[in-house]
Amino acid sequence: MVFFILISLTLFWVSCEAFPTDQLIKDLTHSASEKRRKAGYRLVDQGDQAVPPLLEAMEMGSDTLRYIGAQILGRIGSPRAKKMLLNLSRDENLYVQREAILSLSKIRVPALIDTIEQILSTSPHSELRAAAAESIASFRDTSASESLVIALKDTAALVRQSAIASINRIWTKGSIEGVLLSMEDDDEKVRYIATQIASIRRLETARRKLREALYDPNPWIRVEAIRGVLALSDTTAVEGLIDILKYGEGEEVTAAQDALRSLTGIDYVIE
Repeated sequence: MVFFILISLTLFWVSCEAFPTDQLIKDLTHSASEKRRKAGYRLVDQGDQAVPPLLEAMEMGSDTLRYIGAQILGRIGSPRAKKMLLNLSRDENLYVQREAILSLSKIRVPALIDTIEQILSTSPHSELRAAAAESIASFRDTSASESLVIALKDTAALVRQSAIASINRIWTKGSIEGVLLSMEDDDEKVRYIATQIASIRRLETARRKLREALYDPNPWIRVEAIRGVLALSDTTAVEGLIDILKYGEGEEVTAAQDALRSLTGIDYVIE
């Protein structure tokens, strides 16, 4: 047992010697992308021991170093990165801010959720509001569900997309209202995610909207709607399913045939 411990310690020492932290941090801004990528992976592998020197380097570092450093701190997940990431969430560089917001959720400090909710509701940049909506889900705190439902009315489709995806991860009774609202969204990606959620969660209150979604302009949304009416055993959707057989194509036709067979016991064939 001692022998194996000594081997492990030796290998760890050799690894650290082969890839000194200071050099790896310098390599994060190297002109060669492969060198930057490898340096990032190796710093993440070093874990907590890489955090103090990385924080120090980022204090006066370039935009590139702050951007990549924020990603690495999130991957490591050390609470010691909290102050730096909070500062970077207000960085002058928009891309650095976004990475900092995403990384804040990965260090799992519950008190940070208030900060991220504030970004979601007040940031003038849609990219940052979207990142905040995505980050909130990682905390799995149902108290944030209301903020996400409100974000479903954001003027930016990117924010609404992140919000509806996150709602599914911190589900509450209030989330249902958000899903029903999003099934009528102007953005097809929002509608797709919402229809998928309604289908997977078998939302009884979404029956009518799922039947309506059988006529959505987007074929992938129609496929999700087919799965939804089938999951709810909704025999009142038969007419819509037959219309898909008549006018649809590809996967949606196959899905509609299977749904009709399950709901009615009849093999429908449209010639």
